[in-house]
Amino acid sequence: MGDHPTAAIKSKPRSSIVMGNKLVREGKADAFVGAGNTGAMMAAATLIMGRIPGVGRPTIGAMMPAEIPPCMLFDVGASVDSKPKHLLEYALMGSIYIREMYGIENPRLVSFVLEKKIPKEMNSLLLLLILLKNKAKLQREC
Repeated sequence: MGDHPTAAIKSKPRSSIVMGNKLVREGKADAFVGAGNTGAMMAAATLIMGRIPGVGRPTIGAMMPAEIPPCMLFDVGASVDSKPKHLLEYALMGSIYIREMYGIENPRLVSFVLEKKIPKEMNSLLLLLILLKNKAKLQREC
């Protein structure tokens, strides 16, 4: 698909990406797996299924092989320049996913960046750590 993701979704209402997401939204399918354009997949899921209240940007998660499963990696794909608030949302969504799917009450979170992004991303990571620390403090107090 060479089109801009949002334009492709709007101009191709019978495409597999659009139809698959509609089936999930209507409860006729539990999941949709696509091998196409990642940006189009994220745009379709956001436009067709909507967002969770309070979530500014969706994330993609991938199961990683590990000696002690589950090990999931989030923010793999369409996001190139995630802001600290988005990283916090990814951490919270990933934590909720692991808790609900695997019954792990307090999943451990680890954050890292690609080496070539370190100078720009260090500020985002530091802000993320502050946000996570404050969020944990708020959850303990509630």
